[in-house]
Amino acid sequence: GSKEAAEAAGIGGKRLVLAIFAGNGALVGLAAVLAASRFGSAAPTFGIGFELDVIAAVILGGVAFTGGEGSIGGVLLAVIFLGIINSGLISVGIDPHYAQIVRGGVLVVAVALDQLTQEQHERHRRELALEERTERAPAQ
Repeated sequence: GSKEAAEAAGIGGKRLVLAIFAGNGALVGLAAVLAASRFGSAAPTFGIGFELDVIAAVILGGVAFTGGEGSIGGVLLAVIFLGIINSGLISVGIDPHYAQIVRGGVLVVAVALDQLTQEQHERHRRELALEERTERAPAQ
């Protein structure tokens, strides 16, 4: 994810950023129209309470908490997984406040697993670098 690497690969940075923001705006508009058609009205408070679900889906989807890595497919699978959890909690009859606690717990576990994975990758990179250095060192 660096600007210099993208420009060296022939990807125009400013034009791409503009296109991404325009696409995001179009998707927000579509979501607003769908929400208004479902509820019969529009209100600026429609999205309140979804922040935790969005963060949980992104983290569960494999996007690094520090950013820069991840896939759309993983995030879509995480959204489906969270939808199944929400449906299960509703069908069992769990109070919505407790359901929020369960979703928060899932997020905490996902962040902890992400941190452990990042630490393992970093440790593995250091071990490989150390092996390369010892292999290149001249025999004395």
